[in-house]
Amino acid sequence: EFGNSVSGGQVDVTVFSNEDTTPVATLTLSANGDGVASLSDMPLPAGTHRIVYTLGAASVSYTVVIMSETAPDGD
Repeated sequence: EFGNSVSGGQVDVTVFSNEDTTPVATLTLSANGDGVASLSDMPLPAGTHRIVYTLGAASVSYTVVIMSETAPDGD
Protein backbone atom coordinates (compact mmCIF):
# COMPACT_ATOMS: atom_id res chain seq x y z
CA GLU A 1 0.00 0.00 0.00
CA PHE A 2 1.10 3.63 -0.54
CA GLY A 3 3.73 2.61 -3.10
CA ASN A 4 5.57 0.26 -0.76
CA SER A 5 4.28 -3.07 -2.04
CA VAL A 6 6.31 -6.24 -1.69
CA SER A 7 5.12 -8.51 -4.47
CA GLY A 8 5.19 -12.15 -3.44
CA GLY A 9 6.59 -11.43 0.04
CA GLN A 10 5.96 -13.89 2.86
CA VAL A 11 3.88 -12.45 5.69
CA ASP A 12 3.99 -14.33 9.00
CA VAL A 13 0.87 -14.10 11.16
CA THR A 14 1.04 -14.97 14.86
CA VAL A 15 -1.96 -14.94 17.22
CA PHE A 16 -1.67 -14.69 21.01
CA SER A 17 -4.57 -14.98 23.48
CA ASN A 18 -4.80 -12.56 26.38
CA GLU A 19 -1.32 -11.94 27.83
CA ASP A 20 0.08 -15.33 26.73
CA THR A 21 3.57 -15.36 25.23
CA THR A 22 3.02 -18.70 23.50
CA PRO A 23 1.08 -18.30 20.24
CA VAL A 24 -2.25 -20.08 19.80
CA ALA A 25 -1.90 -19.95 16.01
CA THR A 26 0.76 -19.20 13.40
CA LEU A 27 0.56 -19.15 9.63
CA THR A 28 2.32 -17.70 6.60
CA LEU A 29 0.63 -15.77 3.80
CA SER A 30 2.02 -14.76 0.42
CA ALA A 31 1.52 -11.21 -0.78
CA ASN A 32 0.01 -10.89 -4.26
CA GLY A 33 1.41 -8.80 -7.12
CA ASP A 34 0.17 -5.62 -5.41
CA GLY A 35 1.89 -6.51 -2.13
CA VAL A 36 -1.41 -7.38 -0.43
CA ALA A 37 -1.84 -10.40 1.83
CA SER A 38 -5.25 -11.01 3.38
CA LEU A 39 -6.73 -13.33 5.93
CA SER A 40 -10.36 -14.09 6.70
CA ASP A 41 -12.39 -16.58 8.67
CA MET A 42 -9.84 -17.17 11.42
CA PRO A 43 -11.93 -18.86 14.13
CA LEU A 44 -10.99 -17.45 17.52
CA PRO A 45 -12.83 -17.99 20.80
CA ALA A 46 -14.33 -15.12 22.79
CA GLY A 47 -11.68 -13.07 24.56
CA THR A 48 -8.82 -10.69 23.86
CA HIS A 49 -6.29 -11.62 21.18
CA ARG A 50 -3.14 -9.94 19.86
CA ILE A 51 -2.43 -10.51 16.17
CA VAL A 52 1.08 -9.79 14.86
CA TYR A 53 1.91 -9.48 11.14
CA THR A 54 5.61 -9.67 10.21
CA LEU A 55 7.25 -9.06 6.83
CA GLY A 56 11.04 -9.18 7.01
CA ALA A 57 12.18 -6.86 9.80
CA ALA A 58 8.88 -4.94 9.88
CA SER A 59 5.95 -5.95 12.04
CA VAL A 60 2.64 -4.54 13.11
CA SER A 61 0.29 -5.81 15.79
CA TYR A 62 -3.18 -5.04 16.94
CA THR A 63 -5.55 -6.24 19.62
CA VAL A 64 -9.00 -7.61 18.90
CA VAL A 65 -11.71 -8.37 21.43
CA ILE A 66 -14.17 -11.07 20.44
CA MET A 67 -17.41 -10.96 22.36
CA SER A 68 -19.44 -14.08 22.99
CA GLU A 69 -22.68 -14.16 21.09
CA THR A 70 -26.01 -15.51 22.33
CA ALA A 71 -27.97 -17.59 19.87
CA PRO A 72 -31.50 -16.34 19.00
CA ASP A 73 -33.01 -19.18 21.06
CA GLY A 74 -31.08 -18.02 24.16
CA ASP A 75 -28.41 -20.77 24.16
